[in-house]
Amino acid sequence: MTPTVLIAVHDSAAAFAAAEAAIELAARLGDSVHAVMVHEPPAEPSGAALPAQVPRSRVGPVFAHLSALAERAAVPLTTEEANGAVTRVVLDRIEAVGAEFVVVAAADRPGSAIPHLGSHTLRILEFSPVPVLVVPSGGEHHGGAGT
Repeated sequence: MTPTVLIAVHDSAAAFAAAEAAIELAARLGDSVHAVMVHEPPAEPSGAALPAQVPRSRVGPVFAHLSALAERAAVPLTTEEANGAVTRVVLDRIEAVGAEFVVVAAADRPGSAIPHLGSHTLRILEFSPVPVLVVPSGGEHHGGAGT
């Protein structure tokens, strides 16, 4: 199995920035990229999960954008949609696809305990058996001294 960079994607600027970073990382390492878009079922007010309502209108364009990025970088790309809890799906896919890295987007969540880290990202960081790269969106901080 080819070493893989796993990316969790959705339709946002932050997720596209993370996807670009994942593809660049894979190109440098000679890895492939596996992108997973997770559709999380909404919760009832009681907290019980309802059956997943999978929004399909943006899936094709998101995966087409990723395919174009991967093709330009000559990086093999596989994609999948999954239903379930985002954190659980991402953690399950690490072993399933042979991921050596996970790449996720930073998120600016009001009231978050840690700036730019949403609850899914925090749990992935906590439980991932492989390194996790958290990528800020294009308008946020960029690497370098003092950032």
